Amino acid sequence: MSKLIRGCKALYGISLVFIILYSGVSVLKSILMSVIFDENSLSSVRMLVCIVIGFLIIYLVVITVQQYVVEVLKNKIRYHLNRNLYQAYISKNIAAFQEKDSSEILNEFNNEVNIVVDNYVSAKLNIFSLTVSLLLGSIYIANLSFEILLFLLLCAFLTLFINNIFKHRLENNQKKYLLAMQQWLFCIKNFCRSFKDIKVLSLEKTFCDELDNENESLESGILQNNGLVKLISALNSFISEIMFFVTLLFGMVLIYYNRLSIGELLGIAQASNMVIMPIMNYANLRNTIISSKPVLEKLEKNCILHKKKEIIMLEGDIHAIRLHDVNFDYGNHRIFDHTSLEIKQGKKYLIIGKSGDGKSTLLEILTKQKYADGVYVNEENLQNIAFDTYVDKFSYVNQSNDLLPFSFEKNITLGKAESKYTLQELISRFHLEAVFHNKRDGLDIEHLNLSGGEKQRICLARALYRNKKWLFLDEAFSAIDKSCSDEIHQYILSDPSITVLSIEHKISKETVSLYDEVLLFENKRILSMSTKEYLSSSFYTKEYVL
Repeated sequence: MSKLIRGCKALYGISLVFIILYSGVSVLKSILMSVIFDENSLSSVRMLVCIVIGFLIIYLVVITVQQYVVEVLKNKIRYHLNRNLYQAYISKNIAAFQEKDSSEILNEFNNEVNIVVDNYVSAKLNIFSLTVSLLLGSIYIANLSFEILLFLLLCAFLTLFINNIFKHRLENNQKKYLLAMQQWLFCIKNFCRSFKDIKVLSLEKTFCDELDNENESLESGILQNNGLVKLISALNSFISEIMFFVTLLFGMVLIYYNRLSIGELLGIAQASNMVIMPIMNYANLRNTIISSKPVLEKLEKNCILHKKKEIIMLEGDIHAIRLHDVNFDYGNHRIFDHTSLEIKQGKKYLIIGKSGDGKSTLLEILTKQKYADGVYVNEENLQNIAFDTYVDKFSYVNQSNDLLPFSFEKNITLGKAESKYTLQELISRFHLEAVFHNKRDGLDIEHLNLSGGEKQRICLARALYRNKKWLFLDEAFSAIDKSCSDEIHQYILSDPSITVLSIEHKISKETVSLYDEVLLFENKRILSMSTKEYLSSSFYTKEYVL
């Protein structure tokens, strides 16, 4: 709990104060019950009415403020949990982030955070409230009848012992429920992602069968988790009823022997709720905490911001990137085998090769999305260079043509007011006038009606607007028509200050001639040659060039 309230300790303290005040009001209610029913305790009905009205006003103020402050505290904790989660995720490197499925991340933000706040935090606050209530109620009852208090406390230990039997089963049920929920969200996400293919391939029944299986697993997980908690809660309620009636019987015996008055017994009966209910509710809340603790531990683990050892801050320009004896494997499949290569600033490199030979992998290694030992930037090991200072030196356009949930203009400028290129110049150069004719403040990425070529041109314009001296392009022209592609190629490659590495499958001989060197992927190696050497070599085939 101390970690959860780290950002709102003052609010937590105020909540505890009002919880204590509320328990004090409950003791005052017991005293009032005793006073009302004892003879000659009040001189007039008017005084009784005034006392009751005064009590009700105090009760209303205290319970209203207490519940409001607790709700504010819970919302603050929810805010900090969400904030810690997205800060932890955004601090991860790309490879670590991609290890998790998006449905699992959505489940953490939407479901698991609420479980922690509504179950764990609420239960912890309620336990504090019940503890204060138990102490004050016990003091009041002990002052009137120590025997009744002793009986109630013995029943408390019995109840806790019975509930402890189910501790491990509650934890296991919660873990099964979380797994079932994660699988259900994953299945729904796949349904949404694959809907068009499901309809075209007539797979409605097959996919519905998959959804039925996951739905049944979720139903079973929820029933096992919540059902056991409810059964134990019912058992606790049954014990509390026994305690209440036995307390009344015990009190009647004490009245018979003139050890208690009727008013005192009613006061004890009222105060017994401050002892019986905390005992019962404590057991139930403990079960809730036990069942939700795996969720908290999982979130805490994901919220840990891993602080790495001090790494090199890359200052100045990138002069060269060197690969020395690099090996890289996908499972049992080797992509690079003792590969060496030097990439120099200012040159234009065309990357070609067959599908699966590792062209995109090379760019992912060079942009620090994948790890490979033996990559050096300005003779410093790439893995020791701070990620943010390195990515600030280049622009990267991948195959997915990802647009951001901003306006079209901000998708290019990224909020940056000045650049070597003007926005209007890039709109004209990349033939985006039609796109910018319908400006929007924010883009609905999933339902954006743009062609693949339009998206690619926006991403390329963004890359240039960033005004970086290194440009990595992974099939960044594949969806653009030939005439437009040739024009953009010439525009980008004509700048002598930019170092370009561009993966291409099919381009014209004229476009190849705009590059300085060709990096040809052959037999798990990278062959580097000038474009003239390539065009006159046996490697020049129609497979790569139109």
